[in-house]
Amino acid sequence: MALIDTHTTSATGPLVQHFIDLFNLPEFEQAFQKQFVPANNACIESLLNGDQQHFFLNLEQLIRFEVYHFHRMIPVNFHRVISHAICSKVYIKLLGSGGGGFLLAFADSQNVLDQWSKKCGIELLAIT
Repeated sequence: MALIDTHTTSATGPLVQHFIDLFNLPEFEQAFQKQFVPANNACIESLLNGDQQHFFLNLEQLIRFEVYHFHRMIPVNFHRVISHAICSKVYIKLLGSGGGGFLLAFADSQNVLDQWSKKCGIELLAIT
């Protein structure tokens, strides 16, 4: 696991408002409840149980939901990176918008993360 600094800052307020506004769309609220919440809960459960395989399966569902529904919240220079990272078994998760522009990268090993970051020219910030 590592942080990625996107070097992109943004105002928190408009992104939070966009998230709130999405809930005015019944189809979004339904998708959020049927897709995001169960995948999120399953990620937590699998982490608590030490089940890495199911963690990554559910994390991929979360990320695909974010790419589709939270496109506006993803820094522009990372739209393709997040989608394509999944092919390398690297999973890049949005963090809450604090205006800092950080993403969280997961892989089943540090070696996978390191190889991917070198290939893509993305600097990883280690989490200790």
